[in-house]
Amino acid sequence: MTESQILDFVTQVFKSVWPLELLVVLYQHADQSWSIDTLAREIRANASVANRSLGILEGAGLISVGAGKTFRFEPRSPELASLVGELVDLYTRKPRTVMHAIFSNPQDKIQTFSDAFIIRKDPC
Repeated sequence: MTESQILDFVTQVFKSVWPLELLVVLYQHADQSWSIDTLAREIRANASVANRSLGILEGAGLISVGAGKTFRFEPRSPELASLVGELVDLYTRKPRTVMHAIFSNPQDKIQTFSDAFIIRKDPC
């Protein structure tokens, strides 16, 4: 898959960096189920942001919801799993390129702007 195709997927699915950050965590720990609170702490966001982001990932068919509202990386197809692997690789190598694709997306500009002001608690 080309970088352009991956970035097209990014602009279709991600309206902010939060769902992408959650996806990276879930992808890197695919053998694990996570609670909303644990995921929120992992990406240093509040539970509301994590919950909204998980809804986006679930709607895109990238994660599954288990008993007790736990979440894990479980894409609905092998093609999506492969695409996410390539996206995580691209995001690791070229984070600014991926973030630019998200922030240049004309949809939900106000939400993206307001998300930038969400106060994160320091885990220390």
